[in-house]
Amino acid sequence: MKRSAFLVVAIVMGIAAVFHATADAADPSPEAAILKSCTVCHGAAKICQQIGKKDEAQWKATIERMVKKGADLPANLQAPAAAYLAGTKAASGPLCDKK
Repeated sequence: MKRSAFLVVAIVMGIAAVFHATADAADPSPEAAILKSCTVCHGAAKICQQIGKKDEAQWKATIERMVKKGADLPANLQAPAAAYLAGTKAASGPLCDKK
């Protein structure tokens, strides 16, 4: 009896872990999406150099231009990515840590 209860708990925990991982992959944070999408072509340092210099509209324009060139940043993450980049303090955040 204890063995079957343990097995049921293990299965439920495994299923929960799979759903959690799938949810994270489907809706990553803006910084995770930027790291994944933008650093394919650029080093993070190049993006970091622009943080603190562009406002949100400028980041939106940059993102739109990069998407047209082939960047794989889903449409639902483009505005949050621009807001994140515009709201990040110069030389800070995960992109600047990846120099």
